[in-house]
Amino acid sequence: MAATQLTLLKSRRFSPFMAAHFQSVFCNNLFKTSMLILVAFSLFEDRAEASSSYAMLALGIYALPHILLAAVAGQIADLIDKARLVRIIKVAELFLMLLALLALQLQSLPLLLAVLLGVGAKGAFLAALEYSLLPQLLERRELLAGTGLMQAGAVIAVLTGQIAGGLMSHQSAGVILVLLAAAGMGASWLIPPAPSSRPDLRPDWNLLAAVVRVVKPPLGERALRTAMLGISWFYVVGALFTSQLAPLIRNNLGAEPEVVSAFLAMFVLGTAAGAVAVHMIMRGSISARLLPAAMAVLGLFTMDFWLGVSAFPPGGRDLLSFAELVSMPPAWRLLADLLGVGAAASVMVVPLYGVLQTAGPVERRGRDVAANNILNAVAVLLATGLVAAAVALGASIPSLFLLLGLSTLAIAGGALLLPRGGAAFPPNG
Repeated sequence: MAATQLTLLKSRRFSPFMAAHFQSVFCNNLFKTSMLILVAFSLFEDRAEASSSYAMLALGIYALPHILLAAVAGQIADLIDKARLVRIIKVAELFLMLLALLALQLQSLPLLLAVLLGVGAKGAFLAALEYSLLPQLLERRELLAGTGLMQAGAVIAVLTGQIAGGLMSHQSAGVILVLLAAAGMGASWLIPPAPSSRPDLRPDWNLLAAVVRVVKPPLGERALRTAMLGISWFYVVGALFTSQLAPLIRNNLGAEPEVVSAFLAMFVLGTAAGAVAVHMIMRGSISARLLPAAMAVLGLFTMDFWLGVSAFPPGGRDLLSFAELVSMPPAWRLLADLLGVGAAASVMVVPLYGVLQTAGPVERRGRDVAANNILNAVAVLLATGLVAAAVALGASIPSLFLLLGLSTLAIAGGALLLPRGGAAFPPNG
């Protein structure tokens, strides 16, 4: 790890916000996983279709606030002190986790969905602060290092939250959620002040109009448009890999559920490693110059993953354990591909977040981040719909990775045609 990143982890300017953010992402995934396991294995134990429908409903409920509230959240992030806003969100989160504890104890579907809606709303407001607050806490030369640490922390929090949700009972999960929310609230009081850049701003409470008003300006600027579209593709890649690994491993590799966790861990390990390493690759500069190469590498690893799955020997009646799977040489190819996909994705996205934080006007930074969050959510929902349609039309799961790899290589080729001296590829600084 670079010296700058170690210094930031010890700094009060950065570490309290990093801790509060990690706690929030971990709790989100712990709650969602505990809820879905409770539904699948207890409430709808013998009703697979009902369980599947509930999971799709939960995905929509969680994503909806990220689209509808992100614009208002971005405006509020520009209106008041961002550190104060984090503290307000953390107080609300504590009460929300108390409701989560009650919902999990009572096993109440309506209350679980209500809490999930609140978690999505809380996530929309915190996401508007995630990268708009950093430029006020860090110096420009530290920004890429801090962004990489935030990205690495987020993916680790996602994985550990999902693993914890699968290992502990829903009763225990509820207690842990409350305790961690209290700790996160305490950390938020250590975040240094981050004064408003637009105290005269009047938020637009018409949600749909606010979405259009917030998204339109950054899409009109080449650097921000490039960053937002690239980041959205990162989330599409992550959504496809994390959602399709389980059925792929069960039906195409013939392996046990523990292999899913191992494959996800390799993907997340690559993502975290790439997020940390990109600071050294870029030498602290902020630029989108790595976008074409990183996307090309990402596409090639995805294509090789498809080839590796296609060449994998058909499974027998008994599912393979992880130890049995890794005794087969083709499995190591798949693990290496997942590591490469994660690393290339981070090398692509972390500099783009740096561009997002610095290319637009300071007084609009929170709204630009909110616009990015809206595009990310829309991109994931569209990709999810396209995947569902493709599967309904008979597409195999491996073919989805083929399509993803080809699309990524095509986008990389298009990125090579963008003018290097223009706004899409801002100079180092």
